[in-house]
Amino acid sequence: MKHHRSQPQSKRDFDWYSAEYALTMAARQAAEACRVPDGLSASGVVSVTFHGDGTARNVVVLGNHTGGASIERCVTRHFKTVRVAPFSADPVRMTKTFNIAAVAPEPDPT
Repeated sequence: MKHHRSQPQSKRDFDWYSAEYALTMAARQAAEACRVPDGLSASGVVSVTFHGDGTARNVVVLGNHTGGASIERCVTRHFKTVRVAPFSADPVRMTKTFNIAAVAPEPDPT
C-alpha cells in the first residue's frame, strides 16, 4: 500500500474580510483587557502590517491618542497576536480604531 503525502496548501490572495474580522476581535479583546482602574480611557488607531506567513508585524499605535503608555503597550500586545491565513502577496497594511472605556472608581464605603 502506497502512502501519498498530502500536497502543502498553496498560498492564496489576502483575505480582507477575515483580516478585518480578526482586527475587530483584537480591538474588542483590548477594550476589555487593557482597562485600568485609575479612570483613564483611551482611543486611537493601530496600524498592523500582515506578512505572507499570516503574522501581524509592525504593530504601531498611530498619532496622538488618549491614554497612557501602559494602555498603548497592552493594545499593541493584543494586535500582535492577530493571525490570518497565509497569502502570496506583498505585506498588507491595515488600520483599526480602538476604544477603551475608563473603569469607574469603586464607591467609597463610608
